[in-house]
Amino acid sequence: MSGGSRLCGTSYGTDSGRPPPPATSSDRSDLTGRSDHRTDRTDDDPVGPRPYRRAMDPVAPRHPGAAPVTWAPPAASGPPRAAPSPQRTVVLRRLRTTGLVLTAAFSSSVAMAYAVEDDALLIPFIAWMVGTALAVGLVVRHRFPVALALTASAAALLLPLDTFAALVALVGVVARRPLRVAVGCGTAVAVATGAALLRDHLRPDTATLLAATDPVTGEVDVLPGPGYVVIGVVLVAAAVGLGLLRRYRDEVRAAETGRIRQERVAAELRTEMTRQEERELIAREVHDTVAHQLSLVALHASSLRGGAPDTVAEGAESIREAADRARRELRDMVEMLRDPAPGTALQPAPVTLDDVPALLDTARQAGALIRSSVYVADAGYASLALTRAVYRLVQESLTNAVKHAPGAEVDITLHATPREGVRLRVTNSLTAAVDVADRGSGLAGMRERAALLGGTVDAGPRGDAFVVEATLPWVAATSPT
Repeated sequence: MSGGSRLCGTSYGTDSGRPPPPATSSDRSDLTGRSDHRTDRTDDDPVGPRPYRRAMDPVAPRHPGAAPVTWAPPAASGPPRAAPSPQRTVVLRRLRTTGLVLTAAFSSSVAMAYAVEDDALLIPFIAWMVGTALAVGLVVRHRFPVALALTASAAALLLPLDTFAALVALVGVVARRPLRVAVGCGTAVAVATGAALLRDHLRPDTATLLAATDPVTGEVDVLPGPGYVVIGVVLVAAAVGLGLLRRYRDEVRAAETGRIRQERVAAELRTEMTRQEERELIAREVHDTVAHQLSLVALHASSLRGGAPDTVAEGAESIREAADRARRELRDMVEMLRDPAPGTALQPAPVTLDDVPALLDTARQAGALIRSSVYVADAGYASLALTRAVYRLVQESLTNAVKHAPGAEVDITLHATPREGVRLRVTNSLTAAVDVADRGSGLAGMRERAALLGGTVDAGPRGDAFVVEATLPWVAATSPT
C-alpha cells in the first residue's frame, strides 16, 4: 500500500498492487441485495446518487448473501384434476345411501324368509321390522356409526337377522373413530356375523341359505363349516379394510388441507415481514437522505447571517440546491409508494466508497468544519451492501454533528481493508447547546445498518466529545466493481 495524499483536508489511500477492474452496472447490488440494471442520474443532477428507484425484483432478505424472499405455490405432482361440482357430489352421496338402504332391507327380508320354517310368524315379523329400521338407520351412519354397529350386532344375536347393516356401520367406525372404539365395535360385529352364519349352518338342509339343490336328483348340497368361517372372515375383513382405506383417505385430505392452510399463513407472514422490512428501509432512507439535506439547508441558512452580499447569494444558491435535492428524493419515494404494481419493492440507488469524499466536500461547502482521514484498500472488491452502509453511517454522523453541535469541528477517521474490515470513528466536541438525550432515530438506524452486516455501532459522550465508533466486517462483492 502506498501512502495517502492530502486533498481538501482529507487523506485518501489506495492499493497499488491490485487496481480494481472497471465497474459494471450489472454487478452492483445495494444493501437489500437487489441488482442495479439502470441509472436514474441525469446531467442536471448534483453530485451524489439519487436515493430511490422502483424495481420489480423480489424483496431481499435482511442478511446480505441470502436468497431473495420469494414465494410460489407448490407445483402439482401430476396432471391437474377437475374437482367435482357440489351438486354432483350430493347426488352421488344420495344414490349411494339409497342403494345401501335398499340392499340392507332386501338382505333382512331374505334372512327373515328363511327363518319362517323354524319359528312362529311373530318372530320373523319382528325381525323384519327391526331389519327395516336398521336399513333406514343407514341414512345416519356417518353421524352415529358406533350406535348403529352395536345395535345391528345385538339384533343379529337376538333375532334371525343378517349383519349387513352392522358391517356397513363398522366401515364408518374404523374410518372415523379411535382405535379402542374400532376394536370394540369390530369384535361385536365379528361375533354377530359368526352367530348369524352359525344359525344358518345349523338349520335343516332345506332351510339353509348357503345351499344348492340338484335339479335332477333333488339332493341338497350344503356349504361345509369351513366355508362359513371363510365367508365370515372375508366379510369382516372387507369392512375393516374399507374403513382403513377411508381413514387413510381422510387423513391425507386433512393433511393436504392443513398444508394449504399453513402455506397461506406462511405467505401472509412473509408478506407482513416484507412490508415491515420495506417500512424500516423507508424510515432509514428518509432519515439518512432527506434529513441530511435539511440539515445542510439549516447550516447554509445559519451562515447567511451577517454575511457579505456576495456570500449571501452563494449561500442562497446552496440552500436552493439542497432543498431541490430533498424535493427530488421525496418525490421519488412518493412515486415508488404510489406504484400499485405487485412485487414492487423499494430499491435505493447504489453508492460506493468513492462517494464519501463528495459527501464530505458538500458538508464543507455548507460551512461544516471537518477534519478527515479516509483510507480504503480494494474498494472495487467491496460489496455494495458494505459501501452503502459505510456511506450512510458517515452521512448520519455528519447530520448529527451539524444538528446537535453546530459550529463544532468534526473529526472523521475511516479505515477499510479486506484484512481488517471497516473501522469508522466520528468525533465532535460537545457544546453548551448539545442535548445528548435528544438523538431521535438516527442512532437506531445506524445500529440496524451495522447489524445487517454483522457489525456494531457504539455512540455516546466521552468526556467533552461525542464519539461514534462503527466496526463492520469486510463483505466482498460477488463480482468486483
